[in-house]
Order: sequence, then C-alpha cells, then structure tokens
Amino acid sequence: MATWQQVKTYIYANYNVSNDSGEMITLLFDTGNGRSQLVFIGLLDIGEYSSIRMSSPFAKWSNVSAERALRATESTGVGICSIGDYLATTHSQLLATVDEAEIDWPLAYVTSTADTLEQQPGPGHAA
Repeated sequence: MATWQQVKTYIYANYNVSNDSGEMITLLFDTGNGRSQLVFIGLLDIGEYSSIRMSSPFAKWSNVSAERALRATESTGVGICSIGDYLATTHSQLLATVDEAEIDWPLAYVTSTADTLEQQPGPGHAA
C-alpha cells in the first residue's frame, strides 16, 4: 500500500468502520466482558513522510497523572499521545511503505493495550 485511499479500502474490507471524516476513521471494537474500545486511524499528511496514526483513548487527563500513565506503558511497544481531554495509546506507520501486517498487528496492539490500561487503577478510568 502507498496511499491513504488504499489504507482506507483495506480497513473497510477488514474492519467495521463506525465513522469516516475523510482523514480520520473511527473503529469501535468489542473487547469482551461488556467492554468496547474506540480506535482512531488518521492521516498525518506531511509530504514524503506522511504517516498513518492509530490511537485509542484510555484515560481522561483529569483522572490520572501523566507520570503514572507513562510508567504503565514502560513495558509496552506503544506510545502515548493526547487527544483532546484524553490520553491514548498510539502507533505511527510511514504511509508509503505500509502493508496489511503493519495495519493489523499495531491496530490490535494499540487497542488491547489501551483496554488493559483503562482497567488499571491509576492509569485508566477513561469514563
């Protein structure tokens, strides 16, 4: 894959899209036990270094210290970013070289890590 439209076509063919605003796609995953997890996939359009970013909120800023959230991700392979009033797990991938595996695995990992963090006392509680 090499274009945002190709990424979107792949996502539509393999996932249930709940919203598409053009440069941002929203997915909602059932994570079991009555829980769900939102994931945003967006285009970071910066020329030859354009990327896709996957993010999944896990806590409101007002409910957790940044230090506790960062420490909770020390043993994970995802980053943390801010989305409005929320902290989220995140992963970015260069758009020009992205393939199916570079969508599927990070998407699952960002989602499951956010779901785990949300359930931990301290880092989570995104309500």
